[in-house]
Amino acid sequence: MKRGYWLPTLFGLLFLVIGLTRIVDAQARGTSDHTPGVSVMMAPQASRTVTPTRTVTPTATPTSVVTPLPWLETVGGRIVRQDTGQPVELRGVNLLRDEWVYPDMSYVEAAIPVLAATWHANIITHGFASHPVAITDTQYLANLDEYVRLTAQNGMYLILCYYYQEINGDQPPWPGIDPYYQQAMNSLVARYKNNSNVLFMLQAEPHSDWWPQYPNGTSYRVTWNSPDPSGYDVAVQLRPFYDQTISAMRAVDNASPHKHLILASGDGYGRDISPVVIDEYGHGGPDPLTADGGENIVYSSHPYDPPSEWGYFLPVADAGYPVLVTEFGTGGQMSQQDTLTLMNTLNSGGRHIGWTAWIFDDEGCPCLLSDRSTFTASNPYGLSVRDRIIAEANLGTCHNYGAQDLAALKAAYGTARGQPAYNAAVDYNADGRVNGLDLNILRQRYGTCQ
Repeated sequence: MKRGYWLPTLFGLLFLVIGLTRIVDAQARGTSDHTPGVSVMMAPQASRTVTPTRTVTPTATPTSVVTPLPWLETVGGRIVRQDTGQPVELRGVNLLRDEWVYPDMSYVEAAIPVLAATWHANIITHGFASHPVAITDTQYLANLDEYVRLTAQNGMYLILCYYYQEINGDQPPWPGIDPYYQQAMNSLVARYKNNSNVLFMLQAEPHSDWWPQYPNGTSYRVTWNSPDPSGYDVAVQLRPFYDQTISAMRAVDNASPHKHLILASGDGYGRDISPVVIDEYGHGGPDPLTADGGENIVYSSHPYDPPSEWGYFLPVADAGYPVLVTEFGTGGQMSQQDTLTLMNTLNSGGRHIGWTAWIFDDEGCPCLLSDRSTFTASNPYGLSVRDRIIAEANLGTCHNYGAQDLAALKAAYGTARGQPAYNAAVDYNADGRVNGLDLNILRQRYGTCQ
Protein backbone atom coordinates (compact mmCIF):
# COMPACT_ATOMS: atom_id res chain seq x y z
CA MET A 1 0.00 0.00 0.00
CA LYS A 2 1.02 3.62 -0.32
CA ARG A 3 2.15 4.11 3.24
CA GLY A 4 3.81 7.52 2.79
CA TYR A 5 7.25 8.80 3.77
CA TRP A 6 8.81 9.42 7.17
CA LEU A 7 11.68 11.57 8.44
CA PRO A 8 14.55 9.62 9.98
CA THR A 9 13.54 10.35 13.55
CA LEU A 10 12.77 8.04 16.42
CA PHE A 11 9.04 8.45 15.83
CA GLY A 12 9.56 7.98 12.14
CA LEU A 13 11.40 4.70 12.71
CA LEU A 14 8.64 3.58 15.04
CA PHE A 15 6.00 4.26 12.41
CA LEU A 16 8.14 2.48 9.82
CA VAL A 17 8.31 -0.67 11.95
CA ILE A 18 4.54 -0.59 12.50
CA GLY A 19 3.94 0.01 8.81
CA LEU A 20 6.19 -2.88 7.79
CA THR A 21 4.41 -5.11 10.28
CA ARG A 22 1.07 -4.23 8.66
CA ILE A 23 2.49 -4.92 5.19
CA VAL A 24 3.94 -8.29 6.21
CA ASP A 25 0.62 -9.20 7.83
CA ALA A 26 -1.26 -8.24 4.66
CA GLN A 27 1.15 -10.19 2.45
CA ALA A 28 0.72 -13.24 4.67
CA ARG A 29 -2.98 -13.06 3.84
CA GLY A 30 -2.18 -12.67 0.16
CA THR A 31 -2.55 -8.92 -0.37
CA SER A 32 -4.24 -7.86 -3.59
CA ASP A 33 -5.28 -4.31 -4.34
CA HIS A 34 -6.27 -3.16 -7.78
CA THR A 35 -4.41 0.11 -7.44
CA PRO A 36 -1.35 1.36 -9.35
CA GLY A 37 1.98 0.27 -7.91
CA VAL A 38 0.75 -2.29 -5.35
CA SER A 39 1.19 -6.08 -5.28
CA VAL A 40 0.62 -8.25 -8.35
CA MET A 41 -2.84 -7.38 -9.63
CA MET A 42 -3.19 -3.67 -10.00
CA ALA A 43 -3.41 -1.17 -12.80
CA PRO A 44 -0.07 0.21 -14.00
CA GLN A 45 0.68 3.76 -12.84
CA ALA A 46 1.38 4.89 -16.39
CA SER A 47 -2.14 3.99 -17.42
CA ARG A 48 -3.51 7.15 -15.83
CA THR A 49 -1.70 9.36 -18.33
CA VAL A 50 -2.69 7.56 -21.55
CA THR A 51 -4.48 9.83 -24.00
CA PRO A 52 -8.03 8.59 -24.68
CA THR A 53 -8.71 7.51 -28.26
CA ARG A 54 -12.36 6.51 -28.11
CA THR A 55 -15.04 7.85 -25.80
CA VAL A 56 -18.72 7.03 -25.57
CA THR A 57 -21.33 9.69 -26.13
CA PRO A 58 -23.48 10.10 -22.99
CA THR A 59 -27.22 9.51 -23.23
CA ALA A 60 -29.97 10.32 -20.78
CA THR A 61 -30.86 6.71 -20.03
CA PRO A 62 -29.45 3.30 -21.01
CA THR A 63 -30.96 1.79 -24.11
CA SER A 64 -31.57 -1.83 -25.00
CA VAL A 65 -31.21 -2.75 -28.67
CA VAL A 66 -30.52 -6.48 -28.34
CA THR A 67 -32.48 -9.54 -27.30
CA PRO A 68 -32.36 -9.74 -23.49
CA LEU A 69 -30.54 -12.63 -21.86
CA PRO A 70 -32.53 -14.92 -19.57
CA TRP A 71 -32.99 -13.64 -16.03
CA LEU A 72 -31.02 -15.61 -13.46
CA GLU A 73 -32.01 -16.81 -10.01
CA THR A 74 -30.61 -19.08 -7.32
CA VAL A 75 -32.21 -22.43 -6.58
CA GLY A 76 -30.75 -25.14 -4.35
CA GLY A 77 -27.24 -23.75 -4.41
CA ARG A 78 -27.17 -23.32 -8.19
CA ILE A 79 -27.53 -20.34 -10.51
CA VAL A 80 -30.28 -21.16 -12.97
CA ARG A 81 -32.37 -19.59 -15.70
CA GLN A 82 -35.48 -18.13 -14.17
CA ASP A 83 -37.68 -19.10 -17.13
CA THR A 84 -36.69 -22.76 -17.43
CA GLY A 85 -34.86 -23.65 -14.22
CA GLN A 86 -31.92 -24.86 -16.33
CA PRO A 87 -28.54 -24.51 -14.57
CA VAL A 88 -26.22 -21.86 -15.98
CA GLU A 89 -22.45 -22.34 -15.90
CA LEU A 90 -20.70 -18.97 -15.83
CA ARG A 91 -17.09 -18.76 -17.07
CA GLY A 92 -15.27 -15.53 -17.89
CA VAL A 93 -12.75 -12.87 -16.95
CA ASN A 94 -12.21 -9.51 -15.27
CA LEU A 95 -11.93 -6.43 -17.50
CA LEU A 96 -10.82 -3.06 -16.13
CA ARG A 97 -8.60 -1.14 -18.58
CA ASP A 98 -11.20 1.58 -19.18
CA GLU A 99 -10.85 2.59 -15.53
CA TRP A 100 -7.08 2.94 -15.95
CA VAL A 101 -7.37 5.08 -19.11
CA TYR A 102 -10.72 6.74 -18.44
CA PRO A 103 -12.73 7.73 -20.44
CA ASP A 104 -11.22 5.69 -23.31
CA MET A 105 -13.41 2.69 -24.20
CA SER A 106 -11.62 1.51 -27.34
CA TYR A 107 -10.01 -1.54 -25.72
CA VAL A 108 -13.26 -2.65 -24.10
CA GLU A 109 -15.17 -2.32 -27.35
CA ALA A 110 -12.62 -4.55 -29.10
CA ALA A 111 -12.14 -7.02 -26.24
CA ILE A 112 -15.72 -8.00 -25.44
CA PRO A 113 -16.53 -9.44 -28.91
CA VAL A 114 -13.25 -11.41 -28.82
CA LEU A 115 -14.08 -12.80 -25.39
CA ALA A 116 -17.49 -13.94 -26.61
CA ALA A 117 -16.56 -15.29 -30.04
CA THR A 118 -13.05 -16.66 -29.51
CA TRP A 119 -12.82 -17.43 -25.80
CA HIS A 120 -16.53 -18.37 -25.48
CA ALA A 121 -16.76 -16.48 -22.18
CA ASN A 122 -20.28 -15.71 -20.97
CA ILE A 123 -19.57 -13.34 -18.05
CA ILE A 124 -17.33 -10.37 -17.22
CA THR A 125 -16.55 -8.81 -13.85
CA HIS A 126 -16.00 -5.05 -14.02
CA GLY A 127 -15.17 -2.71 -11.16
CA PHE A 128 -16.69 0.74 -10.75
CA ALA A 129 -16.23 3.89 -8.67
CA SER A 130 -19.04 5.13 -6.42
CA HIS A 131 -18.49 8.90 -6.61
CA PRO A 132 -19.12 9.45 -10.35
CA VAL A 133 -22.16 7.17 -10.15
CA ALA A 134 -23.62 8.97 -7.13
CA ILE A 135 -23.23 12.43 -8.71
CA THR A 136 -24.64 11.18 -12.03
CA ASP A 137 -21.48 11.84 -14.04
CA THR A 138 -22.83 11.51 -17.58
CA GLN A 139 -19.59 10.32 -19.18
CA TYR A 140 -18.93 7.69 -16.53
CA LEU A 141 -22.47 6.37 -16.71
CA ALA A 142 -22.25 6.31 -20.51
CA ASN A 143 -19.23 4.03 -20.18
CA LEU A 144 -21.12 1.70 -17.85
CA ASP A 145 -24.08 1.74 -20.25
CA GLU A 146 -21.71 0.69 -23.02
CA TYR A 147 -20.51 -2.24 -20.91
CA VAL A 148 -24.10 -3.34 -20.36
CA ARG A 149 -24.94 -2.99 -24.05
CA LEU A 150 -21.82 -4.73 -25.37
CA THR A 151 -22.07 -7.68 -23.01
CA ALA A 152 -25.77 -8.20 -23.77
CA GLN A 153 -25.11 -7.86 -27.49
CA ASN A 154 -22.48 -10.60 -27.22
CA GLY A 155 -24.58 -12.91 -25.06
CA MET A 156 -22.69 -12.22 -21.83
CA TYR A 157 -23.59 -11.42 -18.25
CA LEU A 158 -21.91 -8.53 -16.44
CA ILE A 159 -21.00 -8.23 -12.76
CA LEU A 160 -20.79 -4.58 -11.74
CA CYS A 161 -18.53 -4.70 -8.70
CA TYR A 162 -17.84 -1.86 -6.26
CA TYR A 163 -14.09 -1.19 -6.16
CA TYR A 164 -13.47 2.30 -4.84
CA GLN A 165 -14.80 5.82 -4.33
CA GLU A 166 -12.81 7.54 -7.09
CA ILE A 167 -11.95 6.28 -10.56
CA ASN A 168 -8.87 4.03 -10.38
CA GLY A 169 -8.45 5.00 -6.74
CA ASP A 170 -7.52 3.13 -3.59
CA GLN A 171 -9.88 0.39 -2.46
CA PRO A 172 -11.15 1.05 1.07
CA PRO A 173 -11.09 -1.65 3.75
CA TRP A 174 -14.86 -1.85 3.65
CA PRO A 175 -17.65 0.03 1.85
CA GLY A 176 -19.07 1.60 5.02
CA ILE A 177 -16.28 4.19 4.87
CA ASP A 178 -17.43 5.50 1.49
CA PRO A 179 -20.06 8.28 1.78
CA TYR A 180 -21.22 7.65 -1.82
CA TYR A 181 -21.51 3.88 -1.58
CA GLN A 182 -25.18 3.26 -0.81
CA GLN A 183 -26.40 5.95 -3.18
CA ALA A 184 -24.24 4.51 -5.96
CA MET A 185 -25.47 0.95 -5.41
CA ASN A 186 -29.11 2.04 -5.38
CA SER A 187 -28.61 4.22 -8.46
CA LEU A 188 -27.13 1.37 -10.48
CA VAL A 189 -29.89 -1.04 -9.49
CA ALA A 190 -32.49 1.52 -10.55
CA ARG A 191 -30.62 2.37 -13.77
CA TYR A 192 -30.27 -1.26 -14.88
CA LYS A 193 -33.51 -2.49 -13.39
CA ASN A 194 -34.67 -3.90 -16.72
CA ASN A 195 -31.31 -5.31 -17.86
CA SER A 196 -31.40 -9.06 -17.27
CA ASN A 197 -27.66 -9.54 -17.91
CA VAL A 198 -26.51 -7.31 -15.02
CA LEU A 199 -25.43 -8.64 -11.61
CA PHE A 200 -24.17 -6.54 -8.69
CA MET A 201 -21.30 -7.18 -6.28
CA LEU A 202 -21.13 -5.42 -2.92
CA GLN A 203 -17.32 -5.05 -2.83
CA ALA A 204 -14.36 -6.68 -4.53
CA GLU A 205 -11.96 -7.22 -1.64
CA PRO A 206 -12.85 -6.19 1.92
CA HIS A 207 -9.72 -6.27 4.06
CA SER A 208 -8.30 -5.08 7.37
CA ASP A 209 -6.18 -1.96 6.86
CA TRP A 210 -5.70 1.73 7.60
CA TRP A 211 -7.95 4.38 6.06
CA PRO A 212 -6.83 6.82 4.89
CA GLN A 213 -3.53 5.15 4.16
CA TYR A 214 -1.03 4.60 6.98
CA PRO A 215 0.17 6.43 9.05
CA ASN A 216 -2.85 8.74 8.90
CA GLY A 217 -6.41 7.79 9.61
CA THR A 218 -7.83 4.78 11.43
CA SER A 219 -6.98 1.08 11.36
CA TYR A 220 -10.00 -1.13 10.66
CA ARG A 221 -10.33 -4.82 11.43
CA VAL A 222 -12.81 -6.12 8.87
CA THR A 223 -14.50 -9.47 9.52
CA TRP A 224 -17.79 -11.16 8.70
CA ASN A 225 -19.28 -10.77 12.19
CA SER A 226 -16.67 -10.28 14.94
CA PRO A 227 -16.86 -7.19 17.21
CA ASP A 228 -13.27 -7.76 18.42
CA PRO A 229 -10.77 -5.17 17.04
CA SER A 230 -7.77 -7.41 17.96
CA GLY A 231 -5.10 -4.72 17.79
CA TYR A 232 -6.85 -2.45 15.31
CA ASP A 233 -8.59 0.80 16.20
CA VAL A 234 -12.06 -0.23 15.07
CA ALA A 235 -13.86 -3.51 14.37
CA VAL A 236 -16.42 -3.54 11.55
CA GLN A 237 -18.68 -6.41 10.50
CA LEU A 238 -19.57 -7.14 6.90
CA ARG A 239 -22.64 -9.34 7.40
CA PRO A 240 -24.93 -6.79 9.09
CA PHE A 241 -23.71 -4.03 6.78
CA TYR A 242 -24.34 -6.19 3.71
CA ASP A 243 -27.84 -7.01 4.92
CA GLN A 244 -28.56 -3.30 5.28
CA THR A 245 -27.16 -2.56 1.82
CA ILE A 246 -29.11 -5.38 0.18
CA SER A 247 -32.37 -4.25 1.77
CA ALA A 248 -31.86 -0.75 0.35
CA MET A 249 -31.01 -2.14 -3.11
CA ARG A 250 -34.05 -4.41 -3.13
CA ALA A 251 -36.27 -1.41 -2.39
CA VAL A 252 -35.51 -0.11 -5.90
CA ASP A 253 -35.08 -3.48 -7.63
CA ASN A 254 -37.71 -5.57 -9.39
CA ALA A 255 -39.89 -7.92 -7.43
CA SER A 256 -39.56 -11.65 -8.09
CA PRO A 257 -39.09 -13.23 -10.55
CA HIS A 258 -36.79 -10.54 -11.96
CA LYS A 259 -34.64 -9.66 -8.98
CA HIS A 260 -30.99 -9.21 -9.85
CA LEU A 261 -28.34 -11.49 -8.39
CA ILE A 262 -26.26 -9.76 -5.70
CA LEU A 263 -22.78 -11.06 -4.87
CA ALA A 264 -21.20 -10.78 -1.41
CA SER A 265 -17.48 -11.28 -0.76
CA GLY A 266 -15.78 -11.97 2.56
CA ASP A 267 -12.88 -10.48 4.46
CA GLY A 268 -9.17 -11.22 3.88
CA TYR A 269 -9.18 -9.44 0.50
CA GLY A 270 -12.38 -11.07 -0.62
CA ARG A 271 -11.36 -14.59 0.32
CA ASP A 272 -13.10 -15.71 3.50
CA ILE A 273 -16.82 -16.48 3.35
CA SER A 274 -16.59 -19.45 5.73
CA PRO A 275 -18.60 -17.77 8.56
CA VAL A 276 -21.65 -18.34 6.36
CA VAL A 277 -21.46 -21.99 7.45
CA ILE A 278 -19.22 -22.06 10.56
CA ASP A 279 -18.78 -20.01 13.74
CA GLU A 280 -15.29 -18.84 12.75
CA TYR A 281 -14.94 -15.98 15.23
CA GLY A 282 -16.96 -17.36 18.11
CA HIS A 283 -19.64 -14.70 17.69
CA GLY A 284 -22.47 -16.70 16.20
CA GLY A 285 -22.72 -18.99 13.24
CA PRO A 286 -23.50 -20.27 10.78
CA ASP A 287 -24.24 -16.68 9.79
CA PRO A 288 -25.54 -16.29 6.21
CA LEU A 289 -27.02 -13.11 4.84
CA THR A 290 -30.69 -12.78 5.71
CA ALA A 291 -31.87 -9.62 3.91
CA ASP A 292 -34.86 -10.28 1.68
CA GLY A 293 -34.83 -13.88 2.87
CA GLY A 294 -31.44 -14.43 1.20
CA GLU A 295 -33.15 -14.61 -2.18
CA ASN A 296 -30.82 -14.41 -5.21
CA ILE A 297 -27.72 -13.93 -3.05
CA VAL A 298 -24.45 -15.41 -4.31
CA TYR A 299 -21.28 -15.59 -2.21
CA SER A 300 -17.98 -14.63 -3.81
CA SER A 301 -14.36 -15.55 -3.07
CA HIS A 302 -10.88 -14.66 -4.42
CA PRO A 303 -8.77 -17.80 -3.77
CA TYR A 304 -5.27 -16.53 -4.61
CA ASP A 305 -3.81 -19.38 -2.58
CA PRO A 306 -2.80 -23.05 -2.81
CA PRO A 307 -5.51 -25.71 -2.37
CA SER A 308 -4.67 -26.26 1.29
CA GLU A 309 -6.18 -22.83 2.04
CA TRP A 310 -9.50 -23.23 0.24
CA GLY A 311 -11.44 -24.13 3.36
CA TYR A 312 -12.45 -20.47 3.50
CA PHE A 313 -14.86 -20.87 0.56
CA LEU A 314 -15.43 -24.45 -0.66
CA PRO A 315 -17.47 -25.53 2.41
CA VAL A 316 -19.95 -22.75 1.62
CA ALA A 317 -20.65 -24.25 -1.80
CA ASP A 318 -20.69 -27.75 -0.38
CA ALA A 319 -23.31 -26.65 2.17
CA GLY A 320 -25.67 -25.70 -0.67
CA TYR A 321 -25.07 -21.96 -1.03
CA PRO A 322 -24.49 -20.44 -4.49
CA VAL A 323 -20.85 -19.40 -4.93
CA LEU A 324 -18.94 -17.57 -7.69
CA VAL A 325 -15.16 -17.21 -7.71
CA THR A 326 -14.75 -13.71 -9.12
CA GLU A 327 -10.94 -13.56 -9.11
CA PHE A 328 -7.99 -15.94 -9.23
CA GLY A 329 -4.76 -16.10 -11.19
CA THR A 330 -1.26 -17.53 -11.46
CA GLY A 331 1.24 -15.44 -9.52
CA GLY A 332 2.25 -14.61 -5.98
CA GLN A 333 0.91 -17.32 -3.68
CA MET A 334 -0.88 -19.16 -6.50
CA SER A 335 1.13 -21.38 -8.84
CA GLN A 336 0.02 -22.44 -12.31
CA GLN A 337 -0.67 -25.90 -10.95
CA ASP A 338 -2.86 -24.29 -8.28
CA THR A 339 -4.80 -22.53 -11.04
CA LEU A 340 -5.36 -25.81 -12.89
CA THR A 341 -6.39 -27.53 -9.66
CA LEU A 342 -8.82 -24.73 -8.86
CA MET A 343 -10.52 -24.90 -12.25
CA ASN A 344 -10.84 -28.66 -11.84
CA THR A 345 -12.16 -28.33 -8.30
CA LEU A 346 -14.80 -25.75 -9.18
CA ASN A 347 -16.52 -28.16 -11.55
CA SER A 348 -16.11 -31.59 -10.01
CA GLY A 349 -18.43 -33.97 -8.26
CA GLY A 350 -21.44 -32.01 -7.05
CA ARG A 351 -19.75 -28.63 -7.38
CA HIS A 352 -20.80 -26.23 -10.10
CA ILE A 353 -19.02 -23.00 -9.18
CA GLY A 354 -18.78 -20.30 -11.83
CA TRP A 355 -15.75 -18.02 -12.12
CA THR A 356 -14.10 -14.99 -13.66
CA ALA A 357 -10.29 -15.07 -13.90
CA TRP A 358 -8.04 -12.03 -13.37
CA ILE A 359 -7.36 -10.16 -15.83
CA PHE A 360 -8.02 -9.87 -19.59
CA ASP A 361 -5.02 -7.61 -20.18
CA ASP A 362 -1.23 -7.65 -20.43
CA GLU A 363 -0.81 -5.27 -17.47
CA GLY A 364 -2.05 -5.36 -13.89
CA CYS A 365 -1.06 -9.03 -13.68
CA PRO A 366 -1.74 -11.94 -13.22
CA CYS A 367 -2.34 -11.42 -16.95
CA LEU A 368 -4.41 -13.58 -19.25
CA LEU A 369 -2.79 -11.87 -22.25
CA SER A 370 0.82 -11.47 -23.34
CA ASP A 371 -0.14 -8.88 -25.98
CA ARG A 372 -3.42 -7.02 -25.61
CA SER A 373 -3.14 -5.48 -29.10
CA THR A 374 -3.60 -8.94 -30.65
CA PHE A 375 -5.42 -10.58 -27.70
CA THR A 376 -2.67 -13.20 -27.52
CA ALA A 377 -3.14 -15.46 -24.52
CA SER A 378 -0.27 -15.65 -22.04
CA ASN A 379 1.48 -19.00 -21.65
CA PRO A 380 0.67 -21.01 -19.63
CA TYR A 381 -1.86 -19.07 -17.53
CA GLY A 382 -3.94 -17.39 -20.23
CA LEU A 383 -3.97 -20.45 -22.46
CA SER A 384 -5.15 -22.68 -19.64
CA VAL A 385 -8.02 -20.35 -18.75
CA ARG A 386 -9.04 -19.82 -22.37
CA ASP A 387 -8.99 -23.54 -23.14
CA ARG A 388 -10.94 -24.36 -19.99
CA ILE A 389 -13.66 -21.83 -20.88
CA ILE A 390 -13.88 -23.31 -24.37
CA ALA A 391 -13.95 -26.88 -23.05
CA GLU A 392 -16.77 -26.07 -20.63
CA ALA A 393 -18.68 -23.65 -22.86
CA ASN A 394 -21.55 -26.07 -23.39
CA LEU A 395 -22.01 -27.21 -19.80
CA GLY A 396 -25.04 -24.99 -19.34
CA THR A 397 -26.83 -26.64 -22.27
CA CYS A 398 -27.36 -29.86 -20.33
CA HIS A 399 -24.92 -31.79 -22.53
CA ASN A 400 -25.08 -35.56 -22.16
CA TYR A 401 -21.58 -36.95 -22.51
CA GLY A 402 -21.61 -40.02 -24.70
CA ALA A 403 -20.16 -41.79 -27.74
CA GLN A 404 -19.56 -38.57 -29.67
CA ASP A 405 -17.39 -37.19 -26.85
CA LEU A 406 -15.49 -40.46 -26.59
CA ALA A 407 -14.83 -40.46 -30.34
CA ALA A 408 -13.51 -36.88 -30.19
CA LEU A 409 -11.25 -37.74 -27.27
CA LYS A 410 -9.89 -40.82 -29.03
CA ALA A 411 -9.16 -38.78 -32.15
CA ALA A 412 -7.13 -36.28 -30.12
CA TYR A 413 -5.61 -38.80 -27.68
CA GLY A 414 -1.87 -38.39 -27.19
CA THR A 415 -1.74 -34.89 -28.67
CA ALA A 416 -0.60 -31.65 -27.06
CA ARG A 417 -1.54 -28.02 -27.45
CA GLY A 418 -0.21 -26.66 -30.75
CA GLN A 419 -0.47 -29.96 -32.63
CA PRO A 420 -3.04 -30.17 -35.46
CA ALA A 421 -5.16 -32.91 -33.86
CA TYR A 422 -5.24 -31.31 -30.41
CA ASN A 423 -8.82 -30.56 -29.33
CA ALA A 424 -9.24 -28.18 -26.38
CA ALA A 425 -12.86 -29.30 -25.97
CA VAL A 426 -11.72 -32.75 -24.78
CA ASP A 427 -8.73 -31.52 -22.78
CA TYR A 428 -11.01 -31.59 -19.76
CA ASN A 429 -8.34 -30.66 -17.21
CA ALA A 430 -6.88 -27.97 -19.51
CA ASP A 431 -3.30 -29.11 -18.98
CA GLY A 432 -2.40 -28.83 -22.67
CA ARG A 433 -2.51 -32.60 -23.32
CA VAL A 434 -5.24 -35.07 -24.19
CA ASN A 435 -4.44 -38.24 -22.29
CA GLY A 436 -5.65 -40.71 -19.70
CA LEU A 437 -6.50 -37.97 -17.21
CA ASP A 438 -9.08 -36.58 -19.62
CA LEU A 439 -10.40 -40.08 -20.29
CA ASN A 440 -10.97 -40.58 -16.57
CA ILE A 441 -12.87 -37.28 -16.38
CA LEU A 442 -15.02 -38.32 -19.35
CA ARG A 443 -15.73 -41.67 -17.72
CA GLN A 444 -17.05 -39.80 -14.67
CA ARG A 445 -19.27 -37.62 -16.84
CA TYR A 446 -20.41 -40.26 -19.35
CA GLY A 447 -24.16 -40.29 -19.58
CA THR A 448 -24.55 -37.41 -17.15
CA CYS A 449 -26.16 -34.03 -17.69
CA GLN A 450 -23.67 -31.30 -16.78
